[in-house]
Amino acid sequence: MYGLRIIDPTLWRDEWSARIGQQLEIINSTYNLFVFGNATGPREIHEVIGDVPSEAYNLIKIHPSTTGLCEIVTDDGTCFELDS
Repeated sequence: MYGLRIIDPTLWRDEWSARIGQQLEIINSTYNLFVFGNATGPREIHEVIGDVPSEAYNLIKIHPSTTGLCEIVTDDGTCFELDS
């Protein structure tokens, strides 16, 4: 599964977040990260965020993890780990 991490909040626009929320399935999130379902791949994500400057975000591959191996904790407490 993929996550879109906002790496430059000063560059990021609310309209981009709204577009992502309207056009893609977000299964979880936290302050600076959208987590997409397994059916949403990088091609679909890039189609929606095509005009967003690449320095504003980072597309990362992640998977659910156990509490002891948590690298990312979402707002609802779900743990994710970065894929190598």
